[in-house]
Amino acid sequence: MIVDGEGVTLPWATGGATELRTKADDAERETEEAAAADSTLSELLATVRRTGVELEQDLTLFRKTLRSVLGRSHPDFQKLRVEKASKPDDDDDPNGPQPSPPVTPAPEPPQG
Repeated sequence: MIVDGEGVTLPWATGGATELRTKADDAERETEEAAAADSTLSELLATVRRTGVELEQDLTLFRKTLRSVLGRSHPDFQKLRVEKASKPDDDDDPNGPQPSPPVTPAPEPPQG
């Protein structure tokens, strides 16, 4: 408590202390909510990264199989290459979905 020289509580002290406690409680609650959201996001990102690794492994096996069955120069094998994936070729369905624009690989996530 804030008191004057005679030990009397100053009139603004109680209201100010209550307002400060309310603001501090709000800030603490927001911090806890942010930490929980950050934890959830971290878990989701870890799942996405694991899934990406699994997908890359499956795609590698698929590409190896296709290469061994069709050969490196076959158009379907070549279509799997990043630089060729968005380019139309003769056997593309004109009524089918259009190829997506070229993709720039994402940077590697920080390790740690």
